[in-house]
Parts: sequence; C-alpha cells; structure tokens
Amino acid sequence: MAHYLQGMIESTTSHQDFQQRSMTGYALENPSYRVRGALFRHQDDGRLLSGCGGDIEVIHAIELERSQHTGLPVRVTNLVVFGSNDVIRSIQSIEGTDDVIVNGDYHVSIVQSVELFESSTVSKSRILKLPGKIVAVNAEKHSNTELLLVFLLETGLYHYSFCAQTSDHFQCIQAFRCNRPISSGLLWRDAGLLHVAYYDGFVRVGVVHEQYDDMLLVKRVAVNRNNLSVLLDVVFEEIGRIQKFEDTEKQRREDMLTTSKRVSEKLVTEEEVIEGDTTNDDFAKLKIEFKNQSIRCERVSSRLTSLRKLITIIKSALDMNDQIEQMISLLVDQLNELEKLEQLCDEVQKTGNQNLIGKSWIAVEEKRMVVDELIAKVNSDQIKKHSDEWNHKIDMIIDQLNGCSEGAKDMRMIISQNIFEHRADKKDVFTHFVLDTQSRDVTLYCLSGLTTLAIYPRKGKRVASISLDASFATSLTAACAMKSTEGVYVADKNAVFPIYFYRYSNRRAPGN
Repeated sequence: MAHYLQGMIESTTSHQDFQQRSMTGYALENPSYRVRGALFRHQDDGRLLSGCGGDIEVIHAIELERSQHTGLPVRVTNLVVFGSNDVIRSIQSIEGTDDVIVNGDYHVSIVQSVELFESSTVSKSRILKLPGKIVAVNAEKHSNTELLLVFLLETGLYHYSFCAQTSDHFQCIQAFRCNRPISSGLLWRDAGLLHVAYYDGFVRVGVVHEQYDDMLLVKRVAVNRNNLSVLLDVVFEEIGRIQKFEDTEKQRREDMLTTSKRVSEKLVTEEEVIEGDTTNDDFAKLKIEFKNQSIRCERVSSRLTSLRKLITIIKSALDMNDQIEQMISLLVDQLNELEKLEQLCDEVQKTGNQNLIGKSWIAVEEKRMVVDELIAKVNSDQIKKHSDEWNHKIDMIIDQLNGCSEGAKDMRMIISQNIFEHRADKKDVFTHFVLDTQSRDVTLYCLSGLTTLAIYPRKGKRVASISLDASFATSLTAACAMKSTEGVYVADKNAVFPIYFYRYSNRRAPGN
C-alpha cells in the first residue's frame, strides 16, 4: 500500500511539473541550466524554437515583443524530444513541409508542426539513433509521403528514408563508411545535387554520388520483406535491370576508352597550348567519368551477389511456408473429421447400444490425440525459429544492399566530382563550414582557428584565403554568414569578430 501511495504521489508531482512548464512566467521564474545548443526561427509564423537539453522550448513571436514592452515573463511551450538521452544541437526546416528535423549528438527526430502548439512528447517511433556522432544533416521532401534524410557522421555518409505511414518510420537506404574520422562538415543541395564539405585532416569539397535506383530497391525489399511472392518479383525485376545496365556500361566503357586514346594522342603531339583548346578539360571530365563508372560497377557487382543470396533465402522460406501450410491444411481436415465424429457419437448415444457407444468414444479420443499432435507441431518453437531466422537473414541482405555491412573506404570514393581539396597543417584544425547562398556567387567559407578559406563551389576554385600567425590561434565556437555583406561572423570563448571578404577586379582603368 505504501509503495502504491508513493507511486501515486510521484505521478501527480511529475504531472504538476509538466503543467507548470507551460504556465505564464515559468521560463523566467524557473530558468533552466541545461545546455541550450540550438536556436531556430520558424519562417511561417516567426516562432522561436530553443533547444534546451533534450527538449524544445517554443516561444511565440508576440511573446518576445510583449515581454519587452511589459516586462512580464515569457510564456513557453515545452516539447520533450530526446529527454535525458541526448542534447539538441540543431533544428532545421524541411523544405516543402511545415515540419522540422531535430538532431542531437547521436539521435534525430522529425517534429511535426502541430506538435509545436502545445506541450507534448515526441513518439519514440519517430526518434532514430544513428551509428555514429552526427556532423551535418540535410533533409528534403522526396514525395507526398516520404522524406529523404542525409547524415554526415563521424564514421561516414548515410541516407535514410522517413515515411510516416509505415510502422518502421526510418529505413537506411544507402550507407558509406569511411576509414578516416570526420570532425566537421556541411551538407547542402544545389540544383538537386548533394554537395558535401568536410574535414578529416584534409578540407575536401565535392558532389556526392547518389544512386536513386539502388535506394528504391532497398525500400521495395524492406516494404515487401514478409510478402515472398512480391519480393521474388522485385528481385527478378532488379536482376533484369542490372543485365541491361551491364550491356549499357560495356558500350559506354568502349566509347570512353576510344575517347581516352584520342585525347592522349592529342596531348602527346601538342607542344604548345592553343587558345580555345579544350583537350585538358576533356581529359579531366574523362577521369571523372571513369571514376563514376568504377563506383557504379562495384556497387552493381555487390548488389547482384546479394540478390542471388536473397533468391536462395526466399526459395528456402517458400518451402518452409509450404510445409506450414500443409500442416495447417491437414489440421483443418482433422478438425472437420473430429467434428463429424462427435456428431456421430451424439447420435449413437441416443441408441443406447453400449458397444457402439464405446467404439465411437474411442474413435473420438484417437482423433483428438491426432489433432493435439498437429496443433503442437503448428505451435512449435521450430516455426518461431524459422520466423526469427528469416528476419535475421533479410536484415543482413538489406544491410548488404544499402552498404551498411561493407568495409570502411576512402571518403573520396563516394564523391563523383571533386570540387576543392586543401591539406591543412596538423595544428590547423577546421571546425566550421558556412555556406552563403545570398552572395553574388554562392560562397563556402571553411574556418579554423588560424585559417579562413573562401571557395566558389559552382566554379570549383578557391578565391581567397587568410592565415594568422600561430600566436593568434584561437578555438572557434560558432560561425555564420553576414548576409548583409560578404563575409562571416565568428566567435570564440572571448568575443565575436568579423572576417570580411573583399572582391577585387583585374580590370585596370585606361592610362594606369
């Protein structure tokens, strides 16, 4: 009884605490000392979302203005996301939706816009734990029911699909594990292409190689994992597509080899560079095409092996299902026979013939024993074991198809187009990447405590850099684009200071 009362008191107290968090003035009268790792201003109605530990505090735009004019405390709505499991580090809008994506160090969640209006808790099914520390996140609407999520982790690059209509909302559809830890980075899309900038001892910027056909295959296998006939059709359809792909790639490789031979001969025979000659550019493009083809062919080869394994597993599962169906069919037949025997026994009972009554009851008992044995077989641990083995095997196949089970490789293997590369000094660690999309040319700033690099990703070149003396080295804590002018604001533990980016022209005035 004492334990029951204690539980009731604790439950009532926690409920009262939850109600108090959304009451007027609670935010200022009871300040939180948890880490505030993220701020986000909602574009539609101007609400301010503040990451507070593992929760989000939602502040309406009118509340901030009202508080400034009246001096009254700010009213907030508290939304529990990760709780004590993680600290919110970033809140981003999802293009094409009113929802936001929230991430901590290892967890991510999709928060619907309706949840931001009242105090509540995000469902655990919409929280995903990732296999490494999160460095950068990119999210976009992929269809009416699906989101495409890309995560740059300390351990590699991962693509996930999110579908609110399925029981398992998150599904990994492409993974690339890298062999060098990534400490900082940025993801963005330009003209539909996924770009990445990251630091792993080198500053590298490039376009990520994405195979949407491969991702679609993984989703179809995951959705139809328990529908064997449909799954078999999916596999054979994909094998047919791969065979067509192999024929196309063979012809493409022959064309590329012919072009390579022609370009090589041209490079050897030309002693001077002729103005307007594009031979070097053609050679550079050819290198990219060869690299992209090798990436595609390697993926296709491993996928084909996995599909052949999957066919064997499906056939084994179909045989097992046939055996189970036969047992169930036999059980149904025996149950029908038992029902008829019981009816016959009741009719014999009315005759009063003890000899017939005894024989009929013996027949009923024997039939019941047969039925009990069949029920025991159908309910046996063997069937559960078969189900567990199937789930384990299909999970392994999905991991092979999406790349989760592959060994770690050089991150440059997944970059189809290398835009920029910079080898930094070991003491010069790049911690922040800022993309300014509002400048005249889209500009990427790569920042460390000593060096600032300005890059034009679309043009593939560095346009400015500045390095401080080692005695002025500092540790940056935050950075953002100026937007009003070209440059960035950076902050360390002591102050905020600007780094301006000045353009210069090579044109000279007449007479100078």
